[in-house]
Amino acid sequence: MGILLKNYKTSLSKIETQNKEKIFTRALKFLYEPSKIFKKLKYEIVEKRIIECDTEERFSKMGISAVFHRNFNKKEREKITNVQKKIIFQILKKKLKKESKVLDFGCGYGRFSNFFVKRFSSFYFGVEKSKSLLKTLKNEKKKKFLSYSNFVKNKKFKGYFDLCFVVGVLGGMPKNKIKKYIKILKNSIKPNGLIFFIEIISDREIEGVWRLRTINFYKSLFSDFKILSEFYFIEDGRNKGIFLGKKINP
Repeated sequence: MGILLKNYKTSLSKIETQNKEKIFTRALKFLYEPSKIFKKLKYEIVEKRIIECDTEERFSKMGISAVFHRNFNKKEREKITNVQKKIIFQILKKKLKKESKVLDFGCGYGRFSNFFVKRFSSFYFGVEKSKSLLKTLKNEKKKKFLSYSNFVKNKKFKGYFDLCFVVGVLGGMPKNKIKKYIKILKNSIKPNGLIFFIEIISDREIEGVWRLRTINFYKSLFSDFKILSEFYFIEDGRNKGIFLGKKINP
């Protein structure tokens, strides 16, 4: 599926080991309180398939670490982000022109904003649903941050962006809503514009509050884009798929 770009460890390895140790403890609780089994089954079979990731709730619990799904400290966040920036730059350096307009959909705390402005001289637009996260962000000359609702309402952004950049967002969208979001993203991209996303991928689809999906699932969502490059890297044993596609004009 392309090239193995990077294999690196983060503190996620330690957290996953701790979680495995807790499985036995959780199993004992179900034995002592059988009624909880039915509640758990209802969630696993029905409810979690339609839940959309609540960024506001995650931010209230974890602060800006919510962007990484875990409670990482600042040093660890910077380590992960710097590795990802190197990979992203290698892929986009010959694809993204100077002063391109970049949409960072689900921008979190804007961790890639300076990267696009300084490395590519781009005009950066970050879109985020969490009001709490947006309060931490400041507009600058080449950086603008918008709420999701304001972005959707603004007709100016139809066919406006040279690149739509989406990192660790699509997995939080349930199947019954993801096509709506993808349509919004596609409509915001210029003819011949680019879509770039990074997401955890799996050999099979696994439902949850965060979905693990196959590369074929994502390819089907963007079947009207020509694949320019397809890579992946491994982070703590998890495949992170990287997709770069160019919009095909009808």
